[in-house]
Amino acid sequence: MYNMNLKIIQWNIAGWGRNKDLKAKILKNIQPDIAIICETWLMNQDVILIDGYTWIGKNRLNLNKRAKRGSGGVGFLISDRIFDTYKINTMDINMEDIMVISIQRKRDKFDPPRLVIGSCYISPESHLIM
Repeated sequence: MYNMNLKIIQWNIAGWGRNKDLKAKILKNIQPDIAIICETWLMNQDVILIDGYTWIGKNRLNLNKRAKRGSGGVGFLISDRIFDTYKINTMDINMEDIMVISIQRKRDKFDPPRLVIGSCYISPESHLIM
């Protein structure tokens, strides 16, 4: 039987910049292996920095011209401790505010990924047609 034993959480953080020290403290207390994050509000090349975690994210590129801050944005905070055992790959999803990663044990490098996780944010005022 295959068992990854990963602690995974999902969090709409409604903007990383707002109370980021408190949000970092909460994540450090929960200690997830992977935190699926949406609505980061990060802009350009901004990243989320938390000791012991690696940020893999996608910031929204198309902002309303009247926007005073970023909006949308998705990604993953991945505990540095799991990179010894697991290989994390991003999967190419060519849509804003959608990001997918695959997770595979390094020793199973010829097997397909064992876990695929996505993060998605669709704003309430979105006019996307799916």
